[in-house]
Amino acid sequence: LPLAVYLVWVVFATAICMHLPNPADEDGEPPYLTLSSEVESIVGGALFFLLVFRTNQSYDRWWEGRKMWGLIINRTRDLSRQASAYVCEPERVERIVRLTVAYAVCTKQHLRSDRDLSELDLVVTPAVKDELTREKHVVVAVLDRLAEEIADAHAAGLIDSMQLVAMDSNLTTLHDTLGACERILKTKLPFGYIVHLRSFLVLWLLGLPFAMVEHVGWGSVLVSIVIAYALIGIDSIGVEVEDPFGRDFNDLPLDSIVHDTIQKNLGEILLRNKRRESLKLGGGGGGGGARAEA
Repeated sequence: LPLAVYLVWVVFATAICMHLPNPADEDGEPPYLTLSSEVESIVGGALFFLLVFRTNQSYDRWWEGRKMWGLIINRTRDLSRQASAYVCEPERVERIVRLTVAYAVCTKQHLRSDRDLSELDLVVTPAVKDELTREKHVVVAVLDRLAEEIADAHAAGLIDSMQLVAMDSNLTTLHDTLGACERILKTKLPFGYIVHLRSFLVLWLLGLPFAMVEHVGWGSVLVSIVIAYALIGIDSIGVEVEDPFGRDFNDLPLDSIVHDTIQKNLGEILLRNKRRESLKLGGGGGGGGARAEA
């Protein structure tokens, strides 16, 4: 119910209550067209409970999404650290780290129902990007590639069985966080609950000026508008944070999480690995000016 339309209704309802002839006024009786403020308060208590419940459910979804992305940050860092420390093959380490960054990028795009993978241009090779573009579920395809790289490293004797289990555990966690994010994205609040709540809210607000006019007269216009603004605002907050993976101001800052945190952190891990390999080869600590594009 837009506030402008509601303002017109409140002025109209208050004017009727204030100017309608009422023979009972001499006996101190309230005007004809009024509602009991006690009844409005009791009904309002139930409405406020439903609004708070709805907002809490929406915030729980938002916070659960943030926790899942915090877990993605931790597991991608740890997987890259393991690859850098365990796998003594620089090319394979770079592929694993870059695929780990690709996982974060593709997860962000997947949760936004966006198939544009142009952000992978500086992360993976054109051939890998073209293959991922053809996949139906890009994130699962990235995880499959990571699993293959780790399994091949074990088969080549680059990592032992304990290291294989540790790295595979991180992949399993990345699978789990993807599933948790998809659950948040695809499980909406029940439609019937939302319809009933909003119908209840509209009816309560329509009756509010009739309950207020007896006590504050024309002041019921201002009081009703302030209360409506507060309640409609609470409902709007629930709508805003219900889907935390979009691009709205109140959604999770996924672009910043992916590019400013995950991509930069993993790029630093890869750069340090290149510098260590350069030192081993006697090339000094410069790392050949390697770029941390991951």
